[in-house]
Amino acid sequence: MLRRWLCFVVLFLAVSSDADAQFFKRIRDSLGAAPEVQVQVRHPPRLGLEVSRVAFGPEEGDCAGDFVDALISDFTENGVEVRTRRQIEALLAEQEFSLSGVVDRQHAVELGKILGPTALVFVSVRRCAIEKQSLTNPMKNYATGATTYQYVSRTTAYFRASIQVVDLATAKIDRARTVEKQASAENRSTQGRPEHPSEYTMTDQVLREAAGEVHRWFFPWDEVRTLRFFDNTECNLELAYNLVRGGDLLGGREQSEENVKACETYRTEKPKLAARALYNLGMAEFLLDNYDAALAAFDASLRLHDLDPTTQAITDCRQAKESALALNADQAAGEDSEQVARSGGNEVHREASQAEPSGDGKSLDERLEQLRVLHEKGLISDEVYKQKQAELLKDI
Repeated sequence: MLRRWLCFVVLFLAVSSDADAQFFKRIRDSLGAAPEVQVQVRHPPRLGLEVSRVAFGPEEGDCAGDFVDALISDFTENGVEVRTRRQIEALLAEQEFSLSGVVDRQHAVELGKILGPTALVFVSVRRCAIEKQSLTNPMKNYATGATTYQYVSRTTAYFRASIQVVDLATAKIDRARTVEKQASAENRSTQGRPEHPSEYTMTDQVLREAAGEVHRWFFPWDEVRTLRFFDNTECNLELAYNLVRGGDLLGGREQSEENVKACETYRTEKPKLAARALYNLGMAEFLLDNYDAALAAFDASLRLHDLDPTTQAITDCRQAKESALALNADQAAGEDSEQVARSGGNEVHREASQAEPSGDGKSLDERLEQLRVLHEKGLISDEVYKQKQAELLKDI
């Protein structure tokens, strides 16, 4: 109970005088708590491309045109030149070239000569749907025993699209990536069934959210992280805290390294203080996306003393590392991809041609299932799917 009361008192730290702040800081330090600090972290574009010009290939699917318009608006607002479909078709017509054929490395090089350094974007919308629900919730008044009803009208928008990017400057063909969003809104009333929220409003919302996700693929983006960082005056931890709080992440990392050295003599006498210095170093490395260095520092901190925030920091760092490794794997897969075939706006990827069912000893059911999975992933078009399915069924 006393500990909880003291933690409540610490909340007044920000509005206290300097003398009071130091007093409450000593109380917080004695409890082993680390103050929170908000840090703005800038991330590089997820695709690793330097984009100054984009062009859109044939899109397909419901809402595809509206989604492409949202992407064009975002590119334009961020200073990227967008070539319209009419401009692209006119340029390609002069060279008797069409985007409805196969786009592999050789064709990407030829397109690059015509269009110049350009990111060619293909959009295929797999789902753009609205679901409306009408719900009735009984509400019992236990004082009177009476039951009234609340009526709920809910509108949910669903959106899923596959997006392929071809960098004509390097002839790099990125693997298809999926963006998926959904948004819901509801109206409630006890006076009868209310109207459903506008389906157009909900569709616009999911399209904006999906475009915002794609924005991070092409442009640097900022993330505000709230984290724990110790600010003891001993070993100069407070200096690193102030640097990180001020947004100087490199300076905070360098100061944290100095602080760890300064705390070496306290490892036996004050292991908690030395552990805090190592924790701060781990957090500084984490903010710079140096996950292995961060985990090493957190582990060293944990061996000295079990601080409250360390275990959660290790979990967060491992998750961030796994996400980064998955993203790097996606990029490597895109670099290894050799072709993207398009017919009438539908995609056929190298992965599909390699994994296409063949007479390799698999049963008919296995080959049909493999074909179905390829189709669901968007790796083969509807036309190709039906054609291959018919060919397989001929064997029966």
